[in-house]
Amino acid sequence: MLRNYLAVALRNLAANKLQSTINLGGLAVGLAACLLILIYVRHELSYERWLPRAERIASVESTFYPPGREPLTFAGSPGQLKVALEADFASDVERVVRVYQEELPTRVGDRRLVTDVAYVDPGFFDVFDLPMVAGDRAAALADTGSVLVTARTARKLFGDAPAIGQPITIGEHTELTVVGVLADLPRTTHLGFEAVARLEPANFRDRPWVLEQWTSVNTKTYVLGRTAAAIGRIEAGLPASLDRHARIDIPGMTDPPSRLMRLELRPLLDIHLHADKPGYERTGSMTTVAAFAGIALLILVIAGINFVNLATARAMSRAREVALRKVVGATRRQLVVQHLGEAALTALVALVLALALVALALPAFNQFLDLDLRLALFGDPALAATALGLVVAVGVLGGLYPALYLSRFRPATVLKANRSSAHGASWVRTGLVVFQFAISIALMAATATIYLQTRFARTMDLGFDHAGRAVLNGLDDVPTDEARQTLKR
Repeated sequence: MLRNYLAVALRNLAANKLQSTINLGGLAVGLAACLLILIYVRHELSYERWLPRAERIASVESTFYPPGREPLTFAGSPGQLKVALEADFASDVERVVRVYQEELPTRVGDRRLVTDVAYVDPGFFDVFDLPMVAGDRAAALADTGSVLVTARTARKLFGDAPAIGQPITIGEHTELTVVGVLADLPRTTHLGFEAVARLEPANFRDRPWVLEQWTSVNTKTYVLGRTAAAIGRIEAGLPASLDRHARIDIPGMTDPPSRLMRLELRPLLDIHLHADKPGYERTGSMTTVAAFAGIALLILVIAGINFVNLATARAMSRAREVALRKVVGATRRQLVVQHLGEAALTALVALVLALALVALALPAFNQFLDLDLRLALFGDPALAATALGLVVAVGVLGGLYPALYLSRFRPATVLKANRSSAHGASWVRTGLVVFQFAISIALMAATATIYLQTRFARTMDLGFDHAGRAVLNGLDDVPTDEARQTLKR
């Protein structure tokens, strides 16, 4: 019987070429757009999830409340906070590490480039279990004369030559030895360094704002809790800990430190989509992700409605087939199964076409979003399950009404009139068409509005001629007047 159902389904697809092309084409385009958006949404939701113990890691954020001014928010925290956390929360804290990043000139022979160097506490790799390409990562933090570089940085500095054991000069005179090569960090992380060296407090005594001053938040502090629930307990005890340890020397300031400063723990898995404080790299927006997911759902609904309308419209031409099947003994259940199977087969063929469209569109999609999204259906069980779920959703939900509609035809009436006697579906099809057009018009209007707003923001008059002007970063520790005069000369 299944062979007969398959033969009838294929025969119907071949016999109605124009209608089958429209049905398959519309469904394939809808599924392709839905899959593209879902790949992007999944990418945004995957940040930091590749890290072991990510659910137990949190970053300490700071908010200052200066009298008479708006609050100042930062992704960093005071360098002295590590000592307070280890002293007051030993039962909940497994490890506390600080990260201080700065861009420094790096030199190997006659090769020079600017490298983003992360100075970290010795327990950094106990919190962030980063994969290695070569060398020993523990040796890099055993002393201040060693450094780890990422694979991309190693290629820039040494080409195809081995990097292990090679000296590099960071900054003006600091010579370090490469003891390991880290795998390149994936895009799905807020970490953004190119080299890792040990954070030694003695090396920063001439810059007390890095590690010593409580009102300076130049470092990021990461906490690895013993359990996920420990993060909440640590955050609740931060005000009292701050009052015990912080020393804030501000003339006229007599309030306890917790009145001037608030410390919060941001779970690592929330940083990309929920962090709202400046200082993180490559942050996204949960609102944007939810909006894209909603658009994918609406596109799928439009494709499903189009599928239902075309399948129901074909009922006229299939009325006699259904009537003859009933005459020879087919039950309504068998007819429903047959037509649901045909709908699922159509959806499966459309999925194959959609995957081809996604593969063709991904390069342009990646270039537009500046991402590296990939369609690895067979190597990604979750994506494969999502694709099959779309087939089931469209095949069952989209084919259910046409199947029930066709299976209720009365053989005697249909064969006598030589047509379907059921006209009750016309108002349903009309309603679906109206709903489909309403969604399409809403999406087009939203797209046009966003495009016009973006174009307005790019072309609006800023009040000055911005051509030939640039912003130069990285001069934080250079005297401003001296740097200006040097650049001017």
